[in-house]
Amino acid sequence: MKKTLLILFSTVSLGLFGQNIDYEFLTNGGALDDVNNWGEVGNNSNHPVSFALTTDTWDMNGLNGILNNSLSIAGTFLNSSVTTSTLTLSANLDFQGDVQNGDKFTGSYTSVNYYYTTNSVDILPGTYSSALALQTGVSGVAQGNITVSLDLELFSGSELDMQTFTLATNRSNLIGGAVNGTIKTQNTTASPISLSSGSWMSAIEFNAPGNQTVPSGEYEGGLTLSTAGTKTASGDITVHTSLDVDAVFDMSTHQLLDGSAAFTVSGTSAIRTQSTDNPPIPSSKTWGTVIFNASSGGPQYIPGGTYDNIGDASNVATVSHEALGNITINDAWLDVGTDIDMGTFQVLTDGDGFSATSIGTYTISTQNTSSNPIPDNISWGNGCTINFNSSVADQTIPPGTYYNLQCESSSSGTPRHKTTSGAITVNNGLIILGSDSYLVLNHVLTDGGTFGTSSTGTYGTLEIGSSSPAGAFPSNKTWYCGVFIDQASYSIPALTLVDNDLTIGESCSLGGNVTFSGAGDLELGTGSAVTLDCGSNTIDFGSGGASVLATFGSGSVVRTSATTPFSGTILFGSGVTPSFYGNNSQVIPAGTYRRGVTLEASTGTKTLSGNIALDGTTTINTNTVLACSTFQVTEDDVNNIDFIIAGSGSFTTDNTSTTPFPADKDWSSLSEVTYRSSSTSLVGGTYSSISITGSARTLTTQGNVNMSSILFVSTSNAIEIDIAKNTYINCEGVTNTTGVTVVNLKADSDGYGQLKCRSVSNSGTSLDFTKEQYVDLSTARYFHMGLPLTGSSLDELNNSSIMVGNGGSAAQVTTWYWDASTSSWTAADISASTTNTLASRGQAIFAGTTGDGTFLRSGSGIIDASGDAVADNITYSLDYHDGQTSNNGQGGSVSFVGGSGVSATQGWNFVSNPYLGNYDWQDQTLPSNISSAIYQWDGSQWFSYNTGSQTGDSDARYISPGKGFWIQATAAPGNLALDTSNIDVTGSSSFWKAPADGVTLTFTETNSMKSDNSYVNFIANSTPGFDPGLDALKLVNSDNIPSNWIEMNSSEHLSICSSPVSVTSFPVSFSDSDNNEMITVSLDYANLKSFTTVEIEDIKTGNRVELTNNGSYSFVNDIGYPEQRFILHFSGSTVNLEDEAEAQNSVANFDAYFSNESFGVFVGEELMYKNLTVSISDLTGKMLQSYTFSVSESNPILLHAPSIPSGVYVITFTQEGEFLQAIKSIKP
Repeated sequence: MKKTLLILFSTVSLGLFGQNIDYEFLTNGGALDDVNNWGEVGNNSNHPVSFALTTDTWDMNGLNGILNNSLSIAGTFLNSSVTTSTLTLSANLDFQGDVQNGDKFTGSYTSVNYYYTTNSVDILPGTYSSALALQTGVSGVAQGNITVSLDLELFSGSELDMQTFTLATNRSNLIGGAVNGTIKTQNTTASPISLSSGSWMSAIEFNAPGNQTVPSGEYEGGLTLSTAGTKTASGDITVHTSLDVDAVFDMSTHQLLDGSAAFTVSGTSAIRTQSTDNPPIPSSKTWGTVIFNASSGGPQYIPGGTYDNIGDASNVATVSHEALGNITINDAWLDVGTDIDMGTFQVLTDGDGFSATSIGTYTISTQNTSSNPIPDNISWGNGCTINFNSSVADQTIPPGTYYNLQCESSSSGTPRHKTTSGAITVNNGLIILGSDSYLVLNHVLTDGGTFGTSSTGTYGTLEIGSSSPAGAFPSNKTWYCGVFIDQASYSIPALTLVDNDLTIGESCSLGGNVTFSGAGDLELGTGSAVTLDCGSNTIDFGSGGASVLATFGSGSVVRTSATTPFSGTILFGSGVTPSFYGNNSQVIPAGTYRRGVTLEASTGTKTLSGNIALDGTTTINTNTVLACSTFQVTEDDVNNIDFIIAGSGSFTTDNTSTTPFPADKDWSSLSEVTYRSSSTSLVGGTYSSISITGSARTLTTQGNVNMSSILFVSTSNAIEIDIAKNTYINCEGVTNTTGVTVVNLKADSDGYGQLKCRSVSNSGTSLDFTKEQYVDLSTARYFHMGLPLTGSSLDELNNSSIMVGNGGSAAQVTTWYWDASTSSWTAADISASTTNTLASRGQAIFAGTTGDGTFLRSGSGIIDASGDAVADNITYSLDYHDGQTSNNGQGGSVSFVGGSGVSATQGWNFVSNPYLGNYDWQDQTLPSNISSAIYQWDGSQWFSYNTGSQTGDSDARYISPGKGFWIQATAAPGNLALDTSNIDVTGSSSFWKAPADGVTLTFTETNSMKSDNSYVNFIANSTPGFDPGLDALKLVNSDNIPSNWIEMNSSEHLSICSSPVSVTSFPVSFSDSDNNEMITVSLDYANLKSFTTVEIEDIKTGNRVELTNNGSYSFVNDIGYPEQRFILHFSGSTVNLEDEAEAQNSVANFDAYFSNESFGVFVGEELMYKNLTVSISDLTGKMLQSYTFSVSESNPILLHAPSIPSGVYVITFTQEGEFLQAIKSIKP
């Protein structure tokens, strides 16, 4: 017994002290825990005592074994046989020692623990139904595929190297929790490791030298991708603690997520992701290289974080990207293939910048509004576009080199400014999009190559602001965007704009030529008027509709000294004026200038190169000439913009059209307007002086010409000036300096030309005036006329017909003048050379064809004569005769008056207008004893006008050139002073002058429409009889012309009858030689104030018809009935007769007096604080002064009247056109 124990002790002692015994398994299929199934190699009968010795080896020797009871083996466990041993373990097996030859094992196990740490152990392949555990520090190498049905436990410091075998487990570290073990795999199948539930608590390392699949799951112990190749995720992956990427990690379309313990990233290889999840990888991490290369779906998100590199040219995305936060790049931004929208996030760097030279072709957009949305001084590679596209706020553009720089905004009307914070260089494209987008260059923009600006869409604006440096943008560029210069004195480089505007906000200048291609405009003034000084540079407006406009008000100026400053289709709007200031000759191109043009002083001649349209004010300053050459100046917007000429320069035209420049304009500020070369039209308007030069030709007036100075003809060639019918020339004088000049005053059946001049000078060959007169010879008759020329003779009027003067018998004489001293006709000397006096004398000249021959001319047409124009004031001697005595056998009293009394026959003087323009009788100063009425005969009918009552026919008031007229003296008169100041070429001669308070009574033949007028006025200081200062006599019309007159008494027939309102009935006489002619009576009562109703009473028929209801009265003419057939009745008085009498006789309401050069007026209290008009007239009715003022409490009211000579005057008081009172006052 003792011996046996000794042997056992010895054996144990030897094992404990390192004696190595190799055991081999003896029983195939036997129990591993039965020592009897083990025998020493070479001595199988020697069975081990236990499995506790670490020095022992346990060799399965190719046999199979089972385990039903837990077993711990301290020594080395192995299978030396080439035959694989199958182990079937239904109890726990602990390997305390080494395990070798693991590739020669297979089997199924319950739970196996590995404890050996001296060297790596082989991990038995097979299926573990309960657990596989590598205790602390154990390094195990799988020898085959391993499946763990319950739990794989790797304790701290342990490592399971699955080599190329698969690993499948239900759980990881279910007992041990988050331990620090590591699982390595080089398996390249689709599922190198698998986990049925929970997380991988151990660190997982995929370390195959080639590609691998990284199964989806949660890697709570961390994830390492080592060696080479690509590690591709098969699903979403969650990583805790650490992610070491030393092989390409391709997440494919799956997410890489952070665990509860956020992982850190290490390694030198790239992570690739095609995921479009948000986020595809976690935010706020520091990464190595990350490649975002999604190919479908999208957008793909780029989380905020720090990246050594982003992108890879060989793995680019095909969907766009959006940033989820600020992105920091440490090394390089590489090609991601498609656009990146940074949103409001920043692109940052670690401080020393990053490389973007291989960034690829796509757009990085940013809406960040910080001072550094992207880093400073980055050189962005070819193909890359950086787009600053915030629409909600302004942005900063950092300095750097940009391949394509884009600024974009769509803020619906709110300007968004993209402002540089440093110098920028653009190599390929500078694109500004969105009408609200402005690129503000506060620093220099350099062209790094030949950048373009073209894109699609609506363009924005390049802005030069107050902080922009000189030369802020390069010259000779083509801009598809607008350009806005908002810095005073900025020099704009040469540029071309395509379909966009150049806007000038502050006065500045051009430093090069400007070209517009398309529809862009040059717009001036955004807050006030500005000046753009082009200097010698030019602007080409092209043909696309470019124009020059004022964006704020008007008054902006484009100044230029270039010889040919503008080209293309030119349109200057109504707020901008081009100003030409070159000291050499300049060209004004064809175009439209709606605010006119300015020729700056002393800058020479500016010549048109084509037709121009002008509106607004054109200023031609001193010592400058606007030379139109052969081109036409027209008015563009006739209805809305005035055409004004200013300045004291000169204007020339060679244009041969009828309107070389706009008619009826005021050119009087200019020193001269010159018609040169072959121009043939004198344009109507107002001038200082006109000069005619150039070749022999005829110039015809096209409208009325007014001049304050001289009409010069300065050419050795023959010039004919035709003053067309119904036009006139009104000038200070006509001067011919060299050649032959003829001024023709043209006429035809419906008008005649006129000339008003105050001097005539000829230092050339000759200067003649030809006056044409149209005569209507539908019937032969006498014409009352004169010859308004000197140095001519009446017989020049004869047109190869009969004209007999004082050389023939009385029966033969056809030309007569009226001898006012005898009230008789006297034969005229028709060959006498006309003088001023003869030009002022009226003639009765017979014309037409009778049985005795043809007189003056055959048929209706023109008669004319040539001579000198009368330019002087003329004193014409008047005479008096009572008209009652027969003289020279001509038979009794004056035959052309209607009445027979002295008041009708006395004092008739026959005068003619000696001037070549209409003479206005209203302004005529009359000598004493002359009635203020004037009478004119048109060959069949008399017309009359009274200057006192200002009533009658304008055909009588305005005396046409050479027209004879009659005035009446009441006693021996003085001389008639004809004054050139009364020549009124503007006077109308085709309308009746209605009375101020009264009616016009008209009798009209229904068939022929021939008519005759008479007038009734109501004037408080008049009488019912003939008042020479207010009324006009009725002279006798031809027999076949209707005549009507007022016949207050049988000896006085009145065409104008003034009466107080106390007279309400007026006898009306009528005469017409056409018996049974239907006659219509009508009334113009528009100015009747004193009565409401007027009726015509026909004494013959007893009819009484109201005419003040737009009515009329018709009757059949009966030449057998007396002429005194009608009575005109007024009723419905609006004036109290007592008030009128008081107004006539009382001075309580009004009084007036003269004192030296003052005129005092007393006004009654009832008119206090009301407007009042006071006029001063002489006894002939001519008004000398008129005053309108508001009556104050101060009485008398003193007025200034220095030009009133001594005499008796009528003072008339009216209020708003209504007569109040008239009184007489004497000026001592």
